[in-house]
Amino acid sequence: MTCTDASECLGRICRAADKAKAELDEAPLVLLVEDDKFEREIISAMLAQFHVACDLAPNGEEAMELVQARADLYKLLLVDLKLPGKKSGNDVLREADTLLSSDVHFVIITGDVNYLEPRKLPRRPVTIWRKPFELKDAARIAMMAEPLGVHHAIKGNG
Repeated sequence: MTCTDASECLGRICRAADKAKAELDEAPLVLLVEDDKFEREIISAMLAQFHVACDLAPNGEEAMELVQARADLYKLLLVDLKLPGKKSGNDVLREADTLLSSDVHFVIITGDVNYLEPRKLPRRPVTIWRKPFELKDAARIAMMAEPLGVHHAIKGNG
């Protein structure tokens, strides 16, 4: 996709995501924890193109409320390390590790790996998704949530 400016890119991504939203009722569910509203919208729209739905949390406290209320629904946890409030992304990952099934994948989204605190990371493996994002990265992340559904969506889109 070639765009001349950020708003044109967002518009294209959102239009493509709108086409996929009808199918999202039965899509795998991801918890996306990102404090930047623009990045939340971009990432959720990118994942929607691969038939993955997102619950959105702007901080660690809201993320943990969602984890506690909907733990059995999540297939993937996507967490920015730098978050406002009392809970960092590292804290969210460690706390969620005790509440979520072992088959839920954890992905750290960050532009700066210096915020990684190995002592605070969960025991399960984590994937690191480095900013800036590309659509091919979203496809890889979406495959973690529902490999067969994403494979079909990628083949179906040519």
